[in-house]
Amino acid sequence: MLEFLDGENSAIELENTSAVRYLMSRADLKGEVKQWNFHLQIQLMEVR
Repeated sequence: MLEFLDGENSAIELENTSAVRYLMSRADLKGEVKQWNFHLQIQLMEVR
């Protein structure tokens, strides 16, 4: 799955994105931590 990525950073970024999507979907199912999700999205944008 990671063959097409070049460098460790890309692999780590992909891993983090998957984890964030999972956490956000879990949060949506529970109907909780919407503010936390928003804050996390802002942090991810600042990193890039």
